[in-house]
Amino acid sequence: GGRQDLAVALFVADDLKDRGDIRASLAVFSAIENAASLAGDLRAKAAALVGKARAQLRSNAAAAAARSAEAARKMYADLGDAAGEIGCVVAIAHAQDVLGDPAAARSVLEECRAKMRPESLFDKLPVLGSEVLARLAWATAQISAKNRDAAAFSISVGALFDEAEELAARAHHTHRLIDAKSKRLQAMLRFRENPTNLFAQVLTLCRENDNAYFMGFTLLQQAQHQLLLLAEQNGGLTVGDSKEADPLKKGSKG
Repeated sequence: GGRQDLAVALFVADDLKDRGDIRASLAVFSAIENAASLAGDLRAKAAALVGKARAQLRSNAAAAAARSAEAARKMYADLGDAAGEIGCVVAIAHAQDVLGDPAAARSVLEECRAKMRPESLFDKLPVLGSEVLARLAWATAQISAKNRDAAAFSISVGALFDEAEELAARAHHTHRLIDAKSKRLQAMLRFRENPTNLFAQVLTLCRENDNAYFMGFTLLQQAQHQLLLLAEQNGGLTVGDSKEADPLKKGSKG
């Protein structure tokens, strides 16, 4: 049936995105969007649009991604699909993060969390829940870093990451688990903490699950981290107050 074909195509497009083949992923999502329009299948069209938004985020087209996700959100709202809507809001928050507005990202993610709590949606939708919490933790970490608030970082951010990782592990969803650990790693680097074991954990997970995207990203961060440590040992460079190039503007993808 047509609906099953679209479901398979969505799975393929998503898999391409997770493996880092963004151009192919975008092409498949656009094809599904067109096919769903012709078939009058609003749900498949919304799914294709939010998938497209996530792929656009991977190729740093954040403004286009926010538009795709917003269009999908309206469709899910018409369908009365709360989970679908939350998925779109998460993509919108991701776009705000990439565009450099963690405060806006945090406020919409707080709303998502508030919506999910009473409906026990975290139990029903652990993969989505894991992403909401990991992104919320990451946005909070960025704000704490700006305010140099190490206490807020260690307490609230750590607990959010713990919950995000636990949900992903419970759902056996390695992509979300890698993503949560990767964001925790970025947050620790922001706060000048030394995440040696975490580098090894993320890299092992990437190897076991053939995740080239996070593998490359983590190796890059590890190299940057080691360079900073070397520079500090040689007394030639102090980081923290300087306007260092921020790998996270590009790197907070999921």
